[in-house]
Amino acid sequence: MKRLVVAGAALGMAACSPAPPVWQVVAVYTAPDTPGDVPDRANVSIDGSKLTGSTGCGKVEGDVTVTEDTLTVNEISFADTAGCEGAARYTHDQLASLVVPEATFRINNVSDTEKVLTLDGDDVNEPSMRVMML
Repeated sequence: MKRLVVAGAALGMAACSPAPPVWQVVAVYTAPDTPGDVPDRANVSIDGSKLTGSTGCGKVEGDVTVTEDTLTVNEISFADTAGCEGAARYTHDQLASLVVPEATFRINNVSDTEKVLTLDGDDVNEPSMRVMML
């Protein structure tokens, strides 16, 4: 009986853990002459090293390493996007071209609810994405 009570208490504590925030991708900047705004369908959530979300066309899952000022993609997989077209497909393609294994992004904490992730590199116009907490 004691074991059941302890297990129940542990389960209750896990159920009370706050869910990780969901970040909406609001802009993807890949070229200075291309508008960055994207439809509001893409989002991502990071829980420890696990990344989950949607590109607007389908699920995305991966393994990442996050420090105070960087995010490194270790593994990433995107769901099949057959049949996806239009703005959602454009957003998916933009994200899939940036979020690749071994990509490292510098994190600019604009505010508590806004971040800009810029691909780490030497170019003054490195690709980036802006996310807002939902």
